Amino acid sequence: SHIGVNFLPELEMLRRGDRQAAYNSVLSKTRASAVSPEHAWFNAQAKAVVSKLDVPGFDPLAAAFADWEYTEHRCKRTNQKLVALQKRLLTGTKPVPFLRELTRLREYIAYVVGPEPDIDEVVSSFKYGPGSSVGVSGSATDYLTKLHSWDVTERAIPLAVQALIRDGSVWDLLSFDYRAPRTPELLERVAKEIEGTLRGSVTNHDKLSFVYKKATMSRSIGIQPTISGGLQLGVDAYYKRLLAERAFMDLTDQTVNQRLARKGSQDWRNPGTFATLDKSSASNLVAKGLITLGFPSAHRELLFSLRTPSYLPYKGMKGEGKTRAYHMYAGMGNGTTFSVETLVFAAMCYAVSDLESPHQN
Repeated sequence: SHIGVNFLPELEMLRRGDRQAAYNSVLSKTRASAVSPEHAWFNAQAKAVVSKLDVPGFDPLAAAFADWEYTEHRCKRTNQKLVALQKRLLTGTKPVPFLRELTRLREYIAYVVGPEPDIDEVVSSFKYGPGSSVGVSGSATDYLTKLHSWDVTERAIPLAVQALIRDGSVWDLLSFDYRAPRTPELLERVAKEIEGTLRGSVTNHDKLSFVYKKATMSRSIGIQPTISGGLQLGVDAYYKRLLAERAFMDLTDQTVNQRLARKGSQDWRNPGTFATLDKSSASNLVAKGLITLGFPSAHRELLFSLRTPSYLPYKGMKGEGKTRAYHMYAGMGNGTTFSVETLVFAAMCYAVSDLESPHQN
């Protein structure tokens, strides 16, 4: 109460089971500007509590459907603009808007990832994800279950062969002796058997699903083909290492963000202090054209070979029952999304900054 915050009435509403009244009251109180960091913190905590509740009067799934169509339309338009920019870059007949920023964006990404990806590191980092995949659903999503699920995008097959041939359980599954001498003839036979099995399980789409996120909006998840998803996680581990070593961003460590966010709250009166941005639908707004334009060709080929080019809409969505092409690069569910969008956002920051070189921290 000493900082003008009192959510006890809303707490009593929740105890009575009146979630809608509590939600509306908290939102009404927190619309006013905070007068101190402590005030802002208490407001944020109260909103976080009620926003996760199942509040009557909202349809989070319908809102998520609408948001999905909106973000895909924006990505479609962005792709069209980027194609036009690319044509201008290639022909040189017309001025290219934001040429300096585009050049610097590409320069930064190229500095972090290098001209050629380390394919051996990617396939060595192959691992099955913890959740469902196109071929595996329900509660049994463990390693042994996924070992029998070979769904994969067609373009990912060459890398999938390289990854799976390293797993002794795959040899056992295909009736080969993993401990036998590795003659070129034996390795060729195993590789052909793996490739043939994969080609019988080609799946060039993922399954769009939604999970509860908050009262007003569900979260979209693209459930990936099993093997493609494992390779995506290999790329993710590889890119995270490069980001940590070359861009000084360790995505496994949030302490830097926490420290700077705290400093921003403490120095809130200083116009030059740090601030935290929470972008809405950030992952779903990374258009595939950004990857085409921004990444070195070998990395672009790697990412697009592991990405599902289309998705199967969720029940009740527009186009239900038929696959639809993606306009975004990839949403949540693709194992590369977080590291790729981190690269893109960092490159955008560098592109509009005064830094003379991406080598600067």
